[in-house]
Amino acid sequence: MLHGQSYYLDKPNAKFLGVCSGFARFTGLPVFWVRVGVVILMLVHMGFIAIPGYFITALVANSKPTMRDDDYGYDDLKPRYRSTRNRY
Repeated sequence: MLHGQSYYLDKPNAKFLGVCSGFARFTGLPVFWVRVGVVILMLVHMGFIAIPGYFITALVANSKPTMRDDDYGYDDLKPRYRSTRNRY
């Protein structure tokens, strides 16, 4: 987990609602092991904790923000690239 990083649902990598993939991205764990852990938690506690917790998290958490080209700084690089290309 990075300092200051927020938890988001990771719907592009989701199998159902993105809760497990978002938690895996947040903690840095492999998403496979997070999903296995949720299944084990559901089997051990007969779903009384995991199923409501999963749906509550899906309802409360925000979706992962989408990135635009200018968020990556591409707009700042384009004018510099053109000026260096014209120099040669």
